[in-house]
Amino acid sequence: MQARDPVFDDAETEEDESLTHAMGRGGLEISIGVDGEELSLLNAHFKSKLISNAHRRPDVPGNRFQPRDEDERYRYAAYALYLRTGEAMTIRDRLNALLSGGSSAPNPRQGLGREKAVVFCGDLNDEPQAATTQIIQGPSGSEIGTAGFRSVDLGDGYRLWNLAPLLNRDGDGLPPLEAPYTRRFKGRGELIDHIFASHRLVNPANLPLARTVLATAELPSVGDTPAERSQDPASDHAAVVTTFTL
Repeated sequence: MQARDPVFDDAETEEDESLTHAMGRGGLEISIGVDGEELSLLNAHFKSKLISNAHRRPDVPGNRFQPRDEDERYRYAAYALYLRTGEAMTIRDRLNALLSGGSSAPNPRQGLGREKAVVFCGDLNDEPQAATTQIIQGPSGSEIGTAGFRSVDLGDGYRLWNLAPLLNRDGDGLPPLEAPYTRRFKGRGELIDHIFASHRLVNPANLPLARTVLATAELPSVGDTPAERSQDPASDHAAVVTTFTL
């Protein structure tokens, strides 16, 4: 993926230093045994939407978080999007491998999501309808709360259900008065932390409980300067917590 301006490519090396072949922050995968059931759990933290400009070489001066001009601003905004998209593709590729049982060419008819308990969670830095979040979800059309959720289809073997529609529902299963969010950016609530799970764990007959948990009375509002909260003791994100029934 393009991660920096071409000026960062050293012409004397074979490698193109303006590209990256790795996630900005690596993903984590663990396997857990619960009463004889195996649960595969993946976690990742995708590239932030905060635009950081590469200004580390003497011939590229300037402030890392303030672009030198409008052209640089849109270029680095695009690089951030490329990286976040590539990270979503990388994680989805691993999820496909888990849900296919190792098949080199995942066949929708052979997806194992009904049998295998697979969970992916993390700070995706994008909201539920974002393209990167949809890449993680897999086949669309059966989201929780839609008519398709109660119908069996070919996508169930590879689909992961985002638990966002279940967040903070009351005892009767009714949605909260205020739409849930996990971060406040410039005063606006954003739902950018997510939990996804396979059909084995999320289906019409087995809906998990999901909620947000705050470390403080209310979430602080953050802006474009990461260092502003460097001394604050609590996270600026709400945790997303769920209880699955195997």
